[in-house]
Amino acid sequence: MKYLNQLEYPNMPYLTDTDHPGSEFSTGGTVLKAGCGLCSACMVVDRLTAENFSLEECMELSVSTGANHGVGTDMKLLAPAIAHRFNLILHTSNDVSELQKCLHLGGCAIVNVGGDRECYTGTFSKGGHYILALSCTDQEICILDPSYTVDKYFDEPRASRIRAKDIWIYCSTEVLAQDAANRTPSFYLFRRAADLS
Repeated sequence: MKYLNQLEYPNMPYLTDTDHPGSEFSTGGTVLKAGCGLCSACMVVDRLTAENFSLEECMELSVSTGANHGVGTDMKLLAPAIAHRFNLILHTSNDVSELQKCLHLGGCAIVNVGGDRECYTGTFSKGGHYILALSCTDQEICILDPSYTVDKYFDEPRASRIRAKDIWIYCSTEVLAQDAANRTPSFYLFRRAADLS
């Protein structure tokens, strides 16, 4: 399937934080700085449909829905627009068991991880970040990270929480739930309408 890495787009403008004109993100924002949500959304469409949805098109949709009003992408606004445009079923949840059910039934999910906080070091990011959950077993979830680098997961505590195979990152359900515990909703669950029958 298509994999998009925001770090490969340092010169593609993506202006966010429009609630604060003059801020760094509203005047010089790029996909590299704030495009994890865009990359994740494009990968959802590639995974669940036969459509091609480019970063440029996703950016246009984000802007038209106002999902770029804060720093990065407001998935509460972009995810429903994605679901509507591509005839997908969207549910949100904070329950990792609902995420597992979605993945077992052929869906995928954008996970809203919260990064570092008091007494906890983030696995996937130091701050807010979107990643894509693709599949799972009862104990482990397969992740694509839009900010993956070959050395991102070398250091502790990340190294002991995940296993990596090229761009594919695997972690326990407990690790993913903990990483997203300070975000609501934690999981944007996408399914094909045809899979519900």
